[in-house]
Amino acid sequence: MRRVDWNAALAIRDYWNDPTAGIPPECPLFASIDHLLAGIVGLKIYPGNAIPKCPLCGGEHRWVMLKQLLIFGFDLKPRGENRVLDAFYESLAEERELYGGEEGYRRMRKEADAFFAKNPSGDIYLL
Repeated sequence: MRRVDWNAALAIRDYWNDPTAGIPPECPLFASIDHLLAGIVGLKIYPGNAIPKCPLCGGEHRWVMLKQLLIFGFDLKPRGENRVLDAFYESLAEERELYGGEEGYRRMRKEADAFFAKNPSGDIYLL
């Protein structure tokens, strides 16, 4: 993942968690997790797809950033509330098992976040 995508995903996540404390994302697709989920359906985005030219902002949105935002969305939406998010969650089952299940996977994500926050140079790589 490019550092620019990681930083954008973190800024969008922070905005979703507290819209009064941050700057709204430049692209309306990222205004909320609900906007992103509706956009994924409307634009017919599938895992691995990028949005080379977003119809809302004209920008490029790479899959790795979209994936990271969907992972952040797990903390904002209860399972069973959105079929797109539920399907994406299920698609990560094998990845979660690599870390011993849900708890191990969340611990790995938290440790990765802390590591990359302390090492701000270069690109980062997350599965």
